[in-house]
Amino acid sequence: MVIVQLAGLGLVTLGAVAQVKFNEYSAFFGGEVNLPAIFLIVTGSVIFVISFFGCVGAYKENYCMVCTVS
Repeated sequence: MVIVQLAGLGLVTLGAVAQVKFNEYSAFFGGEVNLPAIFLIVTGSVIFVISFFGCVGAYKENYCMVCTVS
């Protein structure tokens, strides 16, 4: 599960870097450049939060947190 957390964090980082790098091109492309970066940030955040609940729920043996993942 820690690997999944790192993958989610990596997606958030990749999306943030893409957002910063391609921000100057957004006027040229009509704002369509930001959509993939925002998608990566949102997807990485969701993956990170779900895996965080799974890891902490398994560690503390908390039934509610483990069921949040399912």
